[in-house]
Amino acid sequence: MFNNHLMKACLAAVFAIGLAACSSSSDQAATPDPMPTEPPPPTQAEQDLEELKNEIAALRAQLGIDDTADIGDTVAELQATLKELQDAAAKMKMEADVAAALALFAGIGETATNLTVVVGTAGNNGVTDEAGGGGMASVTATGLTPGVGGDDVVKSAEPMLGKWQGTMLTDAIADDADANPGASSTVVVYTDIEAAKAVPFGDVYTLTNDVLTIDADADADAHVKLISASAFTHTGQMAHDPDPDENEEVVRIRGMFNGASGEYRCTEGTGATGTCISRESSEGVRLAGGWVFDPDSGAMAMMADGSFAYFGWWLNKGTTDGVEAGAFHGVTDVAGDDAQLAAPTDMTALGGTATYTGSAAGKYAINPGLSSASGGHWTADATLTADFGDETAAGTISGTINNFMAGDSSMDWSVALGETALSGTGTFDSGANSADEAEGDDMVWTIGGVDGAESGAWSGGLRAEGDNNVPTVVTGQFTATHGSVGHILGAFGADL
Repeated sequence: MFNNHLMKACLAAVFAIGLAACSSSSDQAATPDPMPTEPPPPTQAEQDLEELKNEIAALRAQLGIDDTADIGDTVAELQATLKELQDAAAKMKMEADVAAALALFAGIGETATNLTVVVGTAGNNGVTDEAGGGGMASVTATGLTPGVGGDDVVKSAEPMLGKWQGTMLTDAIADDADANPGASSTVVVYTDIEAAKAVPFGDVYTLTNDVLTIDADADADAHVKLISASAFTHTGQMAHDPDPDENEEVVRIRGMFNGASGEYRCTEGTGATGTCISRESSEGVRLAGGWVFDPDSGAMAMMADGSFAYFGWWLNKGTTDGVEAGAFHGVTDVAGDDAQLAAPTDMTALGGTATYTGSAAGKYAINPGLSSASGGHWTADATLTADFGDETAAGTISGTINNFMAGDSSMDWSVALGETALSGTGTFDSGANSADEAEGDDMVWTIGGVDGAESGAWSGGLRAEGDNNVPTVVTGQFTATHGSVGHILGAFGADL
């Protein structure tokens, strides 16, 4: 028989356990979940694997390789895959360099036609937007595709060559454009433009009755960037009224014009709208209604250097003719009584010699026949010597281009500019020598101590008569070949 007392004890225990369970679920707070733990940082081995995978992914994208292909799991397998991709990328770059060098090689010919390149300073009286008129030139090149005269031109500074400031302009057609997709143009010009200088206001601008007419002037568009006054600082268009305390119908506003202090004046009712108006825009301030600027006594204005020499090169890619390249040179301020860079009037009576030193720049291409293809642009030093003869003839000029740099590398090159006759006005052209000389036999390009055959041509001009009527500036351009393996062209500028 089961003990009755024992059964009661067991039932009491079960009942107590049930109460405890109910009590814990309803009367006591639930135990919180444990706090999540941060995953351990990746090990160095895991980081190495991830870095290898990222490098592989980048190279695959560059090479256009299917990213589902097996690349391996271990460091050794990934390193082997990376090495294969690096070799493939290096081969692809070499093939691209060879193709580019071949295209440039064909584009640099001895008879490369110089397109119309216009170099100047932009804005009123030569004041440019960059650095107050110093250094960066305004350049347009008619005939380039797509050209460098539009709104989308990218403009950047090149490293200085001695005193010569370089400016690169590039323009490109989008790859999806209908005409010449991917075509691009580049022009690099070096100038000796000096920074703008403060000069008397009347030496820069033509004054009528001691004032400068603003909104009716032929240079009104250029004036926009030169106008400055607190009263003209506003949004949109504003009509200005005369000061009622002055008892007159003239608007008077203190301000600045191209660095000169003075007073803007406008007589109410003289304009087409009958009011004196200023409009502020992203271009600057435009005035309408009959405004003039009256400079203060002794006011000085900033005037850019309008007399400078220049030289450079241009390159077209992706045109119907493939790659085209050429060089150019010249000077500004060549006419008028005050022209500083005009051609010499008559060099036949000079006699003696003169040496000119400066810089040069251009393009080159080496045919893969020299075991490795290369091509690009170069910079160098230029030295020229003029022998003005015996005071009965203009004489001759010769020179050397050396100390070549291509990229960051020094090149063991030199180009001899053979002796060429000078004209009475300082111009020279090796292709116009006397009949007993064959055209284009004046140039020798030396590579690594090995002279190429005489080839190419060079031309240019002496400018700016100085003391004793000796010209002080020379600019020019040249082309040359080195047998069948090298083509080079360039331009130079040098000073007495």
